[in-house]
Amino acid sequence: MRTLGIEFGSWSLKAVEIETRFRRAEVLDFHEVRLPLEMTDPEQCFKEAVAKLMGRLPHHPEKVVTSLPMSQTGLRFFHLPIKQTKKVEQMYRFELEDNVPFKLENAIVEHHITKTKDGSLVAAAIAPKVHIQTHLEWLAAVGVDPDWLTFEGMGVTNLYLRSLAGSGKKKAAETDDSHCVLLLDIGHLKTGVAVLNEDRLEFYRSIPWGGAHISHAIANSLGVTMEEGERRKQQDLNLELSPDTLSGDLQTMAHAAHQSFVPFFTDIQHTLVAFRAQSGRNVDKVLLTGGTSVLSGLTTMLSHRFKKPVEPFTALEKESQGHNLPPTTLARFGEAFGRATVFERKAALLFNFRKGDMAKKTSLTEVSTVLKDPNVVRLLRFAGALALILFLHVTIASNLAKEEAAAADKELGKVFSQTFRNIPKKLRLSLTQSPQALRNYIKQRNKEFDQKLKMFSAERTPMIEIVNAVSQAFPKTVQVDVNTLTLDDRSFVVEGVLHGGELAMVTENLKKIPAFKNVSLNQEGKRFTYRGEIEGR
Repeated sequence: MRTLGIEFGSWSLKAVEIETRFRRAEVLDFHEVRLPLEMTDPEQCFKEAVAKLMGRLPHHPEKVVTSLPMSQTGLRFFHLPIKQTKKVEQMYRFELEDNVPFKLENAIVEHHITKTKDGSLVAAAIAPKVHIQTHLEWLAAVGVDPDWLTFEGMGVTNLYLRSLAGSGKKKAAETDDSHCVLLLDIGHLKTGVAVLNEDRLEFYRSIPWGGAHISHAIANSLGVTMEEGERRKQQDLNLELSPDTLSGDLQTMAHAAHQSFVPFFTDIQHTLVAFRAQSGRNVDKVLLTGGTSVLSGLTTMLSHRFKKPVEPFTALEKESQGHNLPPTTLARFGEAFGRATVFERKAALLFNFRKGDMAKKTSLTEVSTVLKDPNVVRLLRFAGALALILFLHVTIASNLAKEEAAAADKELGKVFSQTFRNIPKKLRLSLTQSPQALRNYIKQRNKEFDQKLKMFSAERTPMIEIVNAVSQAFPKTVQVDVNTLTLDDRSFVVEGVLHGGELAMVTENLKKIPAFKNVSLNQEGKRFTYRGEIEGR
């Protein structure tokens, strides 16, 4: 399964493409689309960037993961003097209700429980449904329909926890000499601040400061454009050097850059004080990641300021072996990579706001809706499954705006090429531009389709009825992503991932389908596979 983790940054749009096989994830590629430093129309800029990103992908991703803005989510961390997980599950919402300014029934709540020596620590993320819906509409406007929505910062936090698991570290609650780490993801406009006690996330916040503040300070001090300030920051600035040892523009630039860090240091100091008051612990080490973290001399400057060891966070280098990307580039992709790994199901934090009322419709529901179209039903009488996909692409494209139609035509061309590999390019273009011509062509080629790909037969149970029956077997209370639905004359296979609800009712419903017999379920964690035989085909 191909998963695309996307981060909508302010300096660039970043994405990591991962393929998950047999519970192992392989990084396929890293993608980045630069954005203007000053955007007058952010929605249009992101729309164009998304179009460029999708155009670079060799295949359309099966799953897309991104996040809600930090301003639309709330994170709460609180300790309960109870070690039994079931009791904590029953009690944490009561504690949470007193800490948020809105009703929990109007929000999506995700939580993670970790054991401590004297109880349990609950990390809860809350997002009002109205904010989720607003952001989904914005994502749709820029061309993204995510399957998973998390909070900003979960990706790089999971990457850190993944690196601990790979090194065989003990759990925090079992370790007497555990160390607290301050993980800073310093971006262009904001910085993610996470405090972790070994494998336990104990504090997280986002502060409105990033590399753009340094660039603005340099540009203003030198009287140059923002673009020139950005260039001078990356090429000429060395934060390790004291401004007093420099002269001319270098001294002016260094003074401005150091002064721009004042609000950053103030916010970090407040964070450390709040964490110490909450936990009674001090941070032992600082790890840096994010695009701004690679500035020359930053590690040394922060080490002097914090009076603690400061190191680059390099866990992604091990995960990206074979791609030959420099560490300065990899530092920008930690968040996107961590998001893309959620479907691997090994991630420690699996917070997803796209569930319940906000959940994406299952793939079976979407298929069932499409099949209700009378034009599609008529097409099923003479077209195979692949031809049906082509017809849907070209029919939908004929009703889209020009800009969207261009993208749809491009995607249609890919599908058509994969289906009919020997068709000349000129004929392929003419067919994909005309639904009627494509329909006629499908009629001519229909006899060449293998019998197992036929979707209709007068002598047997119509395949459309079986597909609809399978779709109806999944009630609304069961949230799933179906990755594979295979039907032929003798058997069927349904594979997917369970996000919510129980499969017991689904199993009973599938067994009640007259055409099915010997229905069996194999479930490993959240992944499930239904198999069975088909009668009357």
